[in-house]
Amino acid sequence: MRTNLRLARKQKKFSQLKVAQIIGITMRMYQYIEAGQREGKGWIWDALQDLFGMDQRELRAVTDEKNQAS
Repeated sequence: MRTNLRLARKQKKFSQLKVAQIIGITMRMYQYIEAGQREGKGWIWDALQDLFGMDQRELRAVTDEKNQAS
């Protein structure tokens, strides 16, 4: 799971569909990227960085949900 990406999206109050539409990809592709199941092309990360105003290295970070405290 890319927790920073998910949190950035929620902070903007955007749905996954809205983000996908803004950057020009399918919602399913965005879901794969946010879940950490796909990497995504460089231009997608550039667009996400611009959209959320956050360095893409932070957005790309994948966290291990098993080690997250509930």
